Amino acid sequence: MFEKLNDSPLAALLRRDEWEEFAPLMARLAEWEHCGIFYAALENIDRAALFTSAIHGSGHIERVMLLGAVLAMLEDESEADTALLMDMCSYHDTGRVSDWLDEFHGSRSCYKLEGLTGRGGEELKLIMAGVEAHSRRDDDMDSVIARHAPENITRAKRLALLLKDADGLDRVRIGDLDPKFMRTAAAKSLTAFSEYLFKAYSAMQEELGQEPVRRDMVDRKIMEQMRDHVQNCYFGHDYNCAVTMLTALAQFFETELSPQLLLAANGMHGAGRFGAQCGLVEGALMFLGVYYGGRGADQYEVERICNAYAQAFTEKYKSLDCRDLRPGGFKDDDPPHLCAGLTLDAILFTRLFILEKNKELL
Repeated sequence: MFEKLNDSPLAALLRRDEWEEFAPLMARLAEWEHCGIFYAALENIDRAALFTSAIHGSGHIERVMLLGAVLAMLEDESEADTALLMDMCSYHDTGRVSDWLDEFHGSRSCYKLEGLTGRGGEELKLIMAGVEAHSRRDDDMDSVIARHAPENITRAKRLALLLKDADGLDRVRIGDLDPKFMRTAAAKSLTAFSEYLFKAYSAMQEELGQEPVRRDMVDRKIMEQMRDHVQNCYFGHDYNCAVTMLTALAQFFETELSPQLLLAANGMHGAGRFGAQCGLVEGALMFLGVYYGGRGADQYEVERICNAYAQAFTEKYKSLDCRDLRPGGFKDDDPPHLCAGLTLDAILFTRLFILEKNKELL
């Protein structure tokens, strides 16, 4: 099996067939009447079309394909819909141009599907609708699907939800999987399997002599993109450090920010000269409120998280005061990019704080 996939970690895992506590689940998958559709999709995917990335590249796609196949089995999907879902899992990120939050990468991806899959008619409408919807908010799903005008709206939405859940389950690779945000009962039951799959996949990469997809490796991979983000904010748009921190975290954790929040953050420009908290801290605290509030935390839990962050920031950087942290102090007419180096470091520090906090809360 998978003779031409000798460098595929997932194919190697399937050949070895050692799944520890998940052996019954994988045995059921192997016996499932539509499992051959998943095997064929894995073997025949056009890998040259995939986005090249440690975060959204071939490793992510292989895991999403397996997670999608298991979801299709648990949800008792038909042969036809299993095949459509495999096409969607295979090519849902081909329109990416970066690893940052980009709610329109699904739109770019969906217009590649005809050439990549050879599908047409109703089938093409169904997979285009689902792939476009996967990178948009759940509230936008109905309007996105309607724009593609499939004959069976219910079928299109079911496929779109399955893709979203298969994609979402692989958020374990960035330490940001919350079962509350899974849409199907089957996906909620697979969070432990998704964590196991990520670890097994990374270990197999090491066996094959490939660079393993570790979370700390993802940190290094995104640093260049963070640097570009900071440079663009400071030099391209003259944003302050609060907005720069806030938007960097929002992009990485795929969290929407209201225009009012960004306006408030931008209004803090220059407040540090009057003894205010560092804008990097303010931007991070704003994000923590939005992020954890959106995940069901109450006021007191958000306060505890923000207090813990302020304490951790103080321990690392020795102060929360802008006048202490700004290189050379705060002088009139100093450009904001004097803080660029500190900003990069603080963004990474804050991201790691959130990842560790998420482990505690799950």
